[in-house]
Amino acid sequence: MPEVPEIASRARELNAALAGKTISTVEILQPKCLNASIEAFTAGLTGAVIESAAYHGKWIQVHTTQGWLLVNLGMGGEILLVTRATMPEKTYHCV
Repeated sequence: MPEVPEIASRARELNAALAGKTISTVEILQPKCLNASIEAFTAGLTGAVIESAAYHGKWIQVHTTQGWLLVNLGMGGEILLVTRATMPEKTYHCV
């Protein structure tokens, strides 16, 4: 389970790598990871521009032009910043 310093580091990395980028598609591989319907989640993020990312406690708060994406890394603590071509074969919750 990641602790606050690791979460702060991931938030800084996300902010540096993704600020100003547009979310073109969202693919949910594990619907149980969401607290909203797949339709509402994808509609809320598709086309959104990422403005910033920061941490608050053990949450990563991603501010977009369409609202907020709140990420909790849970027990595994993985966020991968990769291209589709370099994505590992392991199954993830959300792409």
